[in-house]
Amino acid sequence: MIGWALLTDWDNGQMMNHDGAGLWWVMALLMLAALIATVVLIVWLVTRAGHAGGHPPVNDPNSRPREILAERLARGEIDPAEYQERSSHLK
Repeated sequence: MIGWALLTDWDNGQMMNHDGAGLWWVMALLMLAALIATVVLIVWLVTRAGHAGGHPPVNDPNSRPREILAERLARGEIDPAEYQERSSHLK
């Protein structure tokens, strides 16, 4: 009896058309894919903006030595002139 109620239209008692039942899953999957694509796009834009803000690219072989020089300058181990000289050798 309950199963019959689920298969009938409550307004007029006619059987519902189940031809579009698979369409619901397709729409749900498309919405999920759109949500995932949006999250991936936001993450990509945020990480890309971080690299544009003066950070050296990951594939730059001189990025770590430059970071070490900057750390030494910040700690006061070297002066700005020595920093400039040593960083010019990395170019």
